[in-house]
Amino acid sequence: MLLERGASTVICFDITPPDSVLQERFDVVQKKTSASLLILSGADGDITSAEAVNAAFEAASQIDVVYHIAALVGPFHDRSKYEAVNYYGTMYVLQACQKYNVPKLVYSSSPSTRFTGADIDGLREDQLPIPDKFLALYAETKAQAEKQVAAACGKEGVLTISVAPHQVYGPYDSLFFPKLMETAGTGCLRIFGTGDNMISVCFVDNYCHCSGANHDGRKAFASGEMDRHISEYYKPSLLTETQNGCTRINRTSCLERVSLGFRFANNEATRQETT
Repeated sequence: MLLERGASTVICFDITPPDSVLQERFDVVQKKTSASLLILSGADGDITSAEAVNAAFEAASQIDVVYHIAALVGPFHDRSKYEAVNYYGTMYVLQACQKYNVPKLVYSSSPSTRFTGADIDGLREDQLPIPDKFLALYAETKAQAEKQVAAACGKEGVLTISVAPHQVYGPYDSLFFPKLMETAGTGCLRIFGTGDNMISVCFVDNYCHCSGANHDGRKAFASGEMDRHISEYYKPSLLTETQNGCTRINRTSCLERVSLGFRFANNEATRQETT
């Protein structure tokens, strides 16, 4: 997207090298735009290494903006790993922005940095302070980093903003929908409560649009469509039976619903792009 919008060079810093599908997309867009994409992966893309981060910043003579989206997610790791990636990795990026005179840093935060376990309904960003206690190490370490990013805004020539998307999904997703389909395929996709609880999801293109449009603020939450009841995503008509406390989902209908979600989100992204 950055190359398509006119960037001459994009440095992609990721410990995991692109797979064949992603590499093909990279090759196509470089030929289409005559721009360049520099991929740093493995040890060269390790955000827990200050040396690797600095080397990435030295790969170009001038960097106009940094989009920091790397994170360690899920409930599966110990504190040291979350801190190494989510907190210290962010500090290395922030310090490099200051050192190499990068004027803008867009930090990908998370709504979980504001979650206390209680319902959240209709509140704005400025009505949701960072709590003293967190439900997960992921949220805690993301919040710690966000505080530092916000505190650095306007200092040493760097403007910062934190953009917090809720449940990003879209084409080439390797996390959300694949796990959803895997669980549905085993016949044990759970719907908690009555299905009346509200959720918000964000289409990946809408998140990218939001990140690209916000370079000089403090905090923004991104959502690609209106909040909806969870039962609207997992209609009762999809349910076939319940066994041992597990709600069984019709896999074909679920795939159709995913496809509808992509079509809706693509229309929404197009509408936002033209306004």
